[in-house]
Amino acid sequence: MIVPCYNESMRISLEYWDQIIKATDTIDWIFVNDGSSDDTPKLLAQISGGLRTTVLNLPQNKGKAEALRIGFLKATEREYEIIGLIDADGSFEKQEVIALCQKFQNKHEWSSSQQSYDAIFMSRNSLLNGVESVSLLRKFGGFVVSRINSTVWGELPKDTQCGFKFFSFSNTPKSTIVKPFSNSWFFEIEFLIRLREIKHLPLFIKEVPLKFCKHIEGSKTDKSNTMNSVHQVFGTFFKLVSFRLRNFRS
Repeated sequence: MIVPCYNESMRISLEYWDQIIKATDTIDWIFVNDGSSDDTPKLLAQISGGLRTTVLNLPQNKGKAEALRIGFLKATEREYEIIGLIDADGSFEKQEVIALCQKFQNKHEWSSSQQSYDAIFMSRNSLLNGVESVSLLRKFGGFVVSRINSTVWGELPKDTQCGFKFFSFSNTPKSTIVKPFSNSWFFEIEFLIRLREIKHLPLFIKEVPLKFCKHIEGSKTDKSNTMNSVHQVFGTFFKLVSFRLRNFRS
């Protein structure tokens, strides 16, 4: 499991992560400190886990997509077949995190009677609308991205931006993560586009509704990033359209 971290000292909970890591004793954890300027590195150094916990400290802030890509590269060096990612801020309930991590490390959960899954995405769609602390702007942004995804490329899950998901790397070429992503907020879509173009086959993505999530104040999706997020939504839309034009016959 890869956990990207940037200036998380006011949000990250050592107790939260210690309990999750101890309960998932067959899972390795990679925390990627993305050039934080606060006490995040000191806090990450205190997270227990022994050999199952690795902390990568990037000297400069590279953005979430690049931090995750570096984490993926580290994980593929160890030849893991399943690689997950989860946000560091504790927005997901720890018992649900533990249960889902334990469930989806089992390869039997990655196939149905008809196909094997390329990815498993957690979904907050049934939860965010009822969370009063989530801004209308964020809800609207999520709705727009979801509509773009389903309209332009029906293989995508409805909630691509949930910070909790798993990818199957048993048949995924490393070339999907060699090149940096151009979009720091919607890198998952860019990754799936790369995978789809390499495979030349439809992707199968399972979406699992979460029972609980909460909005964490001070997250990177707050109003200060509004213009950047709008810019990246349009950038993602044009990437998806370009992708479909290149592959409309497949």
